[in-house]
Amino acid sequence: MTVRTKTFLMLLGTLLVGAAVGALGMGAVREARQDRLHHLRTPEGLVRRMEDVVGPGGSDPQEIRAVFSRYAVRIDTLYHRFWRERSAVYDSMRQEVTPLLDPAQRARLEAWHRESKHKGRRSGPSR
Repeated sequence: MTVRTKTFLMLLGTLLVGAAVGALGMGAVREARQDRLHHLRTPEGLVRRMEDVVGPGGSDPQEIRAVFSRYAVRIDTLYHRFWRERSAVYDSMRQEVTPLLDPAQRARLEAWHRESKHKGRRSGPSR
């Protein structure tokens, strides 16, 4: 085996190891980000985020927290209602348009629906 071949194989091996490490690292980063986003979608997560935004100050922190908590529950209720209504509208649209589509279009629509449900786009907020 020539020096050139050995060098090429070492570089190729390094590249492959780096790609594998990068892929594993991206998976861990993505999962941590999803966990943070899930927490922010809860009323308590919103309260904590708003407390971070305003920071410490001269006012009573408990009073500020009470205001944030009251609105966080309202926002959470709106968020869940929005996802339920949005899902119902999408389902109605699919039911109405399906008879108008040819088989290939129907298959693409159903594939999109399955994919978007799988990715969580239509499933709404997670708890």
